[in-house]
Amino acid sequence: MKKRKKVTKRCLAVVLSFLMLISAITPVNAAQVTPTSSDVEITKNIKDIQTAGFYSAALMNNGDLWTWGSMAAMDKYNAIDSTLYKPKTPAIFMKNVKEFVFTDTYYAAIKNDGTLWMWGCDTNGELGIGACEVNNTVPKQVKIPERVKKVILSNKGWNKSAAITEDGNLYMWGNNSSFGLGIGEDSSNSKNYNTPQKVNGISEVCDVSVSGETTTALTNSGEIYVWGNAYGYTDSLTHSTPEKIKNIENISDKIVKIQYTQAGYTALTSKGDLYAWYYSYLNEDYAGRKDSEDKAEPKIILSNVKSYESGTTSFAITNFGELYSWGSNEKGETGTGSYGNDSGENYYVSKPTKMSISNVKEIVKTENFKGISGAYAAITNDKKLYMWGSNDFGIFGNGKGHNTGHYASNNYYLVEPKPVKIADNVKTAAYYSYERVFYLKNDNSLWANGLARYGVQGDFDTKNVSNNIFHLTPVLVTLKKQTSNVGSQTKPSTSKPVVVTTTRLTKVQNLKGKKAKIIWKKNIKVTGYQVQYCLKKNFKSGVKTVNIKKNKTTTTTIKKLKKKKTYYVRIRCFKKSGKKTIYSKWSSMKSVKIKK
Repeated sequence: MKKRKKVTKRCLAVVLSFLMLISAITPVNAAQVTPTSSDVEITKNIKDIQTAGFYSAALMNNGDLWTWGSMAAMDKYNAIDSTLYKPKTPAIFMKNVKEFVFTDTYYAAIKNDGTLWMWGCDTNGELGIGACEVNNTVPKQVKIPERVKKVILSNKGWNKSAAITEDGNLYMWGNNSSFGLGIGEDSSNSKNYNTPQKVNGISEVCDVSVSGETTTALTNSGEIYVWGNAYGYTDSLTHSTPEKIKNIENISDKIVKIQYTQAGYTALTSKGDLYAWYYSYLNEDYAGRKDSEDKAEPKIILSNVKSYESGTTSFAITNFGELYSWGSNEKGETGTGSYGNDSGENYYVSKPTKMSISNVKEIVKTENFKGISGAYAAITNDKKLYMWGSNDFGIFGNGKGHNTGHYASNNYYLVEPKPVKIADNVKTAAYYSYERVFYLKNDNSLWANGLARYGVQGDFDTKNVSNNIFHLTPVLVTLKKQTSNVGSQTKPSTSKPVVVTTTRLTKVQNLKGKKAKIIWKKNIKVTGYQVQYCLKKNFKSGVKTVNIKKNKTTTTTIKKLKKKKTYYVRIRCFKKSGKKTIYSKWSSMKSVKIKK
């Protein structure tokens, strides 16, 4: 009898715990909630909001930068710091901030005094703060001897940064592959520069586009400069410093915006003409023009354009409030009523196509234009927020999602191929991939839809934070301060960070039997080494890892390689510090072709 009572009590406790958890994460119905003055006490001050990875932030009118969620995404390529996965509840992270920029792995903020501060993952010196740990959770100042006006962070995986000063000078740092930093032929194109380098030969810079190994810059006078992998594989010349771009003589009007992305080059003139051109190695389906003319010559693809954003999927707003789209459409990203199917149809929209919404004011800016596909958004002049593309994580907040019976079984990404109205009376919005969206309404209330993992939507419940929690209907985000804030931002440590020096590969040699011998320089100041090899130069997939536990070891042999394939190899050091393992930066890579 006693045993039965104990079991009953345990069952009741489990049920009660489950109900408490559900009550903590169950979203509210926006139509049934009227935000109170207490709910908007903090959100009424929001000036800008951004979200990327599992990390979110809001900049207030008084310069306070609030952050919440987790920096887990910046650790995904390293998997060395479990503390990053602990969610932070909303709290003031920095003060006196003028503007900020987020990517999914590293972040930047410009303060009112013109100083630049950065934090996040530093794999290639992209933070610009000198030698440091791979993961940096506390902002550090980037030493630039001028007041910074604008900061630009690269697209995924290329790890370089740029800063434009108030005097129009340009500084760059990070990955210098193909001389993408533009700092001269004496620089090393296989080296990472972890402090700002001034880019000479260009002045009065007003905008910069950083994409892959290519950097473009626009000056106040409308001149376009380019360096790095400027003309694709059609040009074998080294472009290590800024030079005026070729083949644009037929653009007679002043250029007011230039972008280089997966779609190639695009340029907008003061007259409102949008030009596009690209080189042979690019995917022509992204470019907005699929014609028989010379693709390297700029061609007008749309006129009367007020603004545009370019990427794998691109958008342009005309002076009449019309919205056009083109490019990748696998998940309905163009919002033109179709999406990719198993037979290979509708995967692309090859030229600017008018969408069904009108009176459009702005395309909501997002990391998605840097190569993250899935969903896009726009706000109209009458303050309506629309989205289209994949609703896989319930980002549209319309109650639809997996196992809700709203989508056909072959609609793998739960695509909404036409614009869906998300909310009325919207002042500003921010979203990431097709995972989550935030929007601030005229009554100063802040709402969110979609994936709420790691507290990224400001959820205060810290249980099961690694699970995928979906808000299929809007959630009110209050940013209220917590009395027992387990996720409050930690104060900067006064102790000196542990910096692990790296090593270098001295030789990678093909051995008989489809093997490769890897040799490196000994580093007695570390615990051991980690070697990675891959068929892909960017190490984004198919990566194999070998861990070497002794610092005296300077060679290892990898086996079972594929004949006639080229492998890329890199190495880094690691050091044990208590329970924590700290890694150095990756070395420059070497390649080896398996011939025997």
